[in-house]
Amino acid sequence: MNYSLGTISFAKSDYSNTMFHLSKIQKETGLLKYLQKNLYMKIYYELNDYESFICSFDAFKHFIKRKNILDDEKGLAISKFSDHIKILFKLREKFNKFELEQLKIDVNEYRFLNHTWLISKIDELELANRLELKIRN
Repeated sequence: MNYSLGTISFAKSDYSNTMFHLSKIQKETGLLKYLQKNLYMKIYYELNDYESFICSFDAFKHFIKRKNILDDEKGLAISKFSDHIKILFKLREKFNKFELEQLKIDVNEYRFLNHTWLISKIDELELANRLELKIRN
């Protein structure tokens, strides 16, 4: 229930309420723990909180390694999601068209639960870059 309420709050861009609901989850099963960690990473991206993201990113990588999730294509997609967010942070800081195109290819190759969100963030970066170029010219 708390995960669902957190997801609804996230969709409304109410990140503090999202974190409140996620913190209320007491019994974390494998999939729920994965989904919860993913949502936290998305929140940190939305809040542009790189330090919290890195802490969450490291914990997530250890979780994946400990659970030995990388054995199949879904496991690789799970791992790639956090890598993709890390690249989004980098591109937000310093835009690079080639790296963005590579990210787009990679995101489309490893489709998983967060594909639509990742594509929307890529689109936002492209739009922000176009606007910045217009302002400069």
